[in-house]
Amino acid sequence: MLKYFRITAYHPEGDLSLVLDSSGLYQRLGQFKSYMVLKGFEVFEASSDKKFLEGDIAKVEPNADRPVFRAYVAGKPEYTILEWEGILYRAVRVGENAYIPNRRKRVKLKRLFS
Repeated sequence: MLKYFRITAYHPEGDLSLVLDSSGLYQRLGQFKSYMVLKGFEVFEASSDKKFLEGDIAKVEPNADRPVFRAYVAGKPEYTILEWEGILYRAVRVGENAYIPNRRKRVKLKRLFS
């Protein structure tokens, strides 16, 4: 069974943020995170496909050769609110693209207005 992971990371030296997907390359999320840290990145979000919602960054086809770039931008990733199927979630935005790293982190409306 292929394992699907998504990571949002920031490289301080290059001032670059990116979203990378891995489908079939790593067996554990910790392996993927370690790879990114070894490359000089700070990991902001990391999750399996059982935990994240795609937002406007669709999943990729299986690729056991290397991680796949899904989005990138100069600067740090931003947190925002994204509506998915009528529910508001805490999401991460990289450039024009956003996804929900944890489907359990819903936004409560009273927090928005207090």
